[in-house]
Amino acid sequence: MTVESISIFIATFGQASEFTHLYGALGMIFGYAWFILMQRFIKIEALKRSIIILSAPLAMVIAEVASLALDAKDPSIIVLDEFVAVPFIFLGYKLLPVNKRNILIGLLPLMLFGLLDNLKPLGIRNTELFTGGIGIVADDLAAALITGLILYFIKRWQKRLKKDS
Repeated sequence: MTVESISIFIATFGQASEFTHLYGALGMIFGYAWFILMQRFIKIEALKRSIIILSAPLAMVIAEVASLALDAKDPSIIVLDEFVAVPFIFLGYKLLPVNKRNILIGLLPLMLFGLLDNLKPLGIRNTELFTGGIGIVADDLAAALITGLILYFIKRWQKRLKKDS
């Protein structure tokens, strides 16, 4: 196996993304599952945050090699970018315990992330000016961080409503 074939395998999740046209959704689902597993089994917050943050530059390198090997600027079969970005949505939050109800509630931010990632408003489109692996991952990270900010303001608004009532 070559570095290129390993990078393609990782970036496309074993080319599982070729079996669906919902490439980004597959990466988001895997990213959310990965975050839930970290939430469940890694109890040290600093370690969890470190893993999330360090995954971004690693994904950029892997996406760079895979995109060069595939001879495409931002191949849609690369889903590592969504996988890595999804945990950034929840980076600043201590989540509720992992159970079926809370997992379903967590899907709402994923839908917002998917919308922002596809429409690319609020300057997200500008991240596509970056080339290679940085460009492949940066738009997803921007969408995830903006989703996280929106969640933060919604949470503050809810607290204010409770305080006022």
